[in-house]
Amino acid sequence: MKWLWSGSSERDTAGIQPVRNQRKSPTSTIAAIARAAKSSTSRGVFWAYALQAVSLAVSLAMLPFLTRTLGVDAYGLYAWLLNVTAYASELVVFGATLWGAREITRRESAAERARLVYALAVTRVALAGITIAIWLILFSVATNDPDTLAVSVPFVLVILASALSQTWYFIGTQELRTPALIAFAIRVPFVILAYSLISGPEQLVAFVWLYGGTLLLEGLIQSSMVLRRVGVPSESPLSEAVAFIKGAYPLALSSLLTVLLSGVGVTVLGVIATASETGAFSALFRIPQTILLLFVPLMHAVYPLSCRRFKSGYYDGMRFVVRLSLGVLPVFGGALLIICIFRDNVVSTVFGPEYAGYSYLIIGLSAWGFLTVVRNLLGEQILAASGQPGRLSFSIIAATVITIGGSIILVAGYGALGASYAIIIGELSGLLVLVVFVFLKHRTESRARHSKITAPVR
Repeated sequence: MKWLWSGSSERDTAGIQPVRNQRKSPTSTIAAIARAAKSSTSRGVFWAYALQAVSLAVSLAMLPFLTRTLGVDAYGLYAWLLNVTAYASELVVFGATLWGAREITRRESAAERARLVYALAVTRVALAGITIAIWLILFSVATNDPDTLAVSVPFVLVILASALSQTWYFIGTQELRTPALIAFAIRVPFVILAYSLISGPEQLVAFVWLYGGTLLLEGLIQSSMVLRRVGVPSESPLSEAVAFIKGAYPLALSSLLTVLLSGVGVTVLGVIATASETGAFSALFRIPQTILLLFVPLMHAVYPLSCRRFKSGYYDGMRFVVRLSLGVLPVFGGALLIICIFRDNVVSTVFGPEYAGYSYLIIGLSAWGFLTVVRNLLGEQILAASGQPGRLSFSIIAATVITIGGSIILVAGYGALGASYAIIIGELSGLLVLVVFVFLKHRTESRARHSKITAPVR
């Protein structure tokens, strides 16, 4: 395993002597740093964090405001509907974030890129129309509560906005500056309007209309910019749309199950438990999710690079992911540990005294957050990037089934604490499946590599 931690190339084992460590001058080191800072990947990481910084700032500004202004019961209803909306949005996105970002890097000509963009746009808008129709029918038939029905209607704007978002394109082209600036220009006024107009739980419907309209406007601006940039394709994008449905299906399934995996606790609580317990669990769940917001942009920015590294060679990709993990895991693990230590103060300060009695949930939710980071590194950065999204989907299916079953059983007996236990058990189960798949992949590549090295020269 020494090869994995060293900087040697695959050619070292073929008899070519590697260059030994040489002392670099300060000038050459500074020049190397300067080149790295100017690289497209570094710029992509910077703007990915800028985009996520806007989302994080809005989340930090709105979460305490909503929990205090709406109260625990109204916030519980809002959190439950937002959680269900996330499932619908993932159906509409249909794996485009990873599949589209990967495919756009493989399209050399402008015509190919135009066909890809239009294919994804048309397909996702069609999916949004179907999903919204089902959404409205289900809530009209399934609920007898007029308040729940009234709040559920404006969430269709959020579903439509997910179809119009073109973040996948900017991730693949490593041009995340554009969505970051758009998000800043739109979401800051949203926060100001929310603070000015929303003063109590009776205005929950108005807030959801404002929230959905903000995301819809952001999606419309992104779509208009990207469609103008690529131009109208000269050929029909129908074949590309079919390829998108077939190729992105495993990633779409894994993305949907990932959202289900993280949100099933809130969903089951909303059905079984009281609105106040649902609201408290959902509010505290936002703490590790907010920490993960810092992790997501880095993974989005480096995913195209992981794809290219694995395309050039399995061991090149593995070395890249290992080094990435050594930098990422201590940072996010340490941040979650600090939050666990000071959980009582954090909960009381951020959410108010109504939520202080649930601070014990932070320990389990933080453990889930750390496992999620590890799962992303193994699943998306290794298996998906190396062309095995089906194995990632299988691991998430296993984790989701266990989480749903565990949630139904444990929530009924232990409430919010049972929900936290269930998501930990499910996440850990999926992670173990991923470890097995990565081990099998590594063993296959090692045997193939050994066969090439030991093959007689003719």
